[in-house]
Amino acid sequence: MDENGDEIEIFAQVIQLEDTTPPEFTIIPENLVLDCDADWPDDSDVQAEDNCSQVNIDIEEDIIENPECPQEFTLIRTFIATDECGNETTAEQIIEFIDIQGPVFDEELPTSINVACGEVPEPETPEVFDACGEVVDLNFTEEVQEDCIEGKITERIWEAIDNCGNITNYTLQIIEDCGPIIYEGISPNDDGINDFLAIDNIECFPENEIQIFNRYGKQVFKTRNYDNVSTVFEGQDQSGNRLVTGTYFYVFSYTNSATNEQKTKKGWIYVNFETN
Repeated sequence: MDENGDEIEIFAQVIQLEDTTPPEFTIIPENLVLDCDADWPDDSDVQAEDNCSQVNIDIEEDIIENPECPQEFTLIRTFIATDECGNETTAEQIIEFIDIQGPVFDEELPTSINVACGEVPEPETPEVFDACGEVVDLNFTEEVQEDCIEGKITERIWEAIDNCGNITNYTLQIIEDCGPIIYEGISPNDDGINDFLAIDNIECFPENEIQIFNRYGKQVFKTRNYDNVSTVFEGQDQSGNRLVTGTYFYVFSYTNSATNEQKTKKGWIYVNFETN
């Protein structure tokens, strides 16, 4: 009652504070695409905040494998932010590990070598490895090409395939310095076999001169621009007279078309007019 004797009414107000708002992520790691041999990515960059309390962040990881490529997989990270009242929110980071790298051949392997004519080495299997998986196939091919500038080229190609289908090639060029090859005998008897002096690779050395001498050192034949077609030695002297059967000596001078170097090749040939 108050001082006047009147009754006083008392009212009570109850205010209940509830926290139903979940935390919010302020930093979420971006999605990534990484090489299969990359380091495992850090998971500490995630941050979340709440208006009323502290936040706890849990991380769950799931891995989805690629059945067609064992070293490829997807990592799914789920971040769970929970406040002190049990309110939670989630975020996700997707990280793909992919294998697009082909096998790697030994970096010290040569890409080209020069050898003497006819001295091409036997092929040796090169060293090759794969950063993430394994090399499942190593295929080999070889092709021989004639090149007047470079020489006779043997091109060898190894194709390495890993278990995800990535392919890497290694190519080796073997260059032979063959020059002209002059055979050691002719039998000009019109049988269509060895009727003239054949010189292999002559098309690569159009600037040339050949001199032929008998066993006494006398020159019996000389011509320029020998070509195996219209300009040839058929066992006759300069005047068209048939030479006698026997051994003759030649001096073949030519220009290397690749280097313009003047070279000379000497040797012997046997001229035989006899028929069996």
